Amino acid sequence: MLRHGFLIIAHSYLDHLGRIIDVLSSPNHYFFINIDRKDVDGGSFMQKYANRENVFFLTGDERMEVAHGGYTLVECTMRLLRLATKNGMDYCHLISGQDFPCRGNEEFDKFFVEHNGYSYMYMDSEECRKDFIKHKYPSRVKPWFFNDIPNRNIHLVDLLVRGLNFISRRIWWRSDIPNLCGGWQWFSWHRTVTEFVLNEEVRNPSFFKRFHHTSCSDELIFFTLLYNSMEELNIVSDNSLRYINWKKVVPGRKGKHSPLTLNEEEYDEIIESGALFCRKVHPVISEKLITLLEERMKGQSL
Repeated sequence: MLRHGFLIIAHSYLDHLGRIIDVLSSPNHYFFINIDRKDVDGGSFMQKYANRENVFFLTGDERMEVAHGGYTLVECTMRLLRLATKNGMDYCHLISGQDFPCRGNEEFDKFFVEHNGYSYMYMDSEECRKDFIKHKYPSRVKPWFFNDIPNRNIHLVDLLVRGLNFISRRIWWRSDIPNLCGGWQWFSWHRTVTEFVLNEEVRNPSFFKRFHHTSCSDELIFFTLLYNSMEELNIVSDNSLRYINWKKVVPGRKGKHSPLTLNEEEYDEIIESGALFCRKVHPVISEKLITLLEERMKGQSL
């Protein structure tokens, strides 16, 4: 039986995180979790699940404060990948604390048995990439960004960071990064891809270092690293197995630069999409949707 590791980067809604763990729990399912240091309830949640079989947390100096748009998202992902690899995972699935499964465990496991060896990501199309490489990608990597300054939850610190970024993004100080590619940060990787990325971190540390102080490096670094090895590593680059709705605009559910917060209106689309996860969800706005998905998964397991 394949061993699946769910890498979860969570910063809030810990009751929902517990719900994710409960739904996905299975003897061959493991959880590797970073609860953001800024979350004051993180310690009690970790204590609650400390004796839960197959649940592992980044603790002590390994536990991270993660900043939106910062390199800390990449570093947190790498720490979770190392922990999962140490525990012998066949697949690693990166999700956030605002995701939710769409398929029951039996259906989930069956999919990867049938597609064993393949990995799944969503990369910008070649047409989009040719356009983005002129302006969008360089604007994220050529200025210096300061997103990872700690204690961003303090208003004055956040204002300082926003001010520094506002000034810096208008001056492209740094040389470009060759062959940039982008896409969604969320992935399902076979161990061959995980091992490739971890080995590259050791073999080519300057590549990873160059993405420090960039913006949204989590949406660039792995695609750029893997671009020339997609076929060799059996990476499906146009399907991340996630349902994410960027197009629909509903007041109160869609931010300017964020995907739609899902509710029961999207249920049929989610099921028909064949996705294994959906994002993003909210414990209140998405409650009916989450309940529908839970009921469906329970029905599948009967």
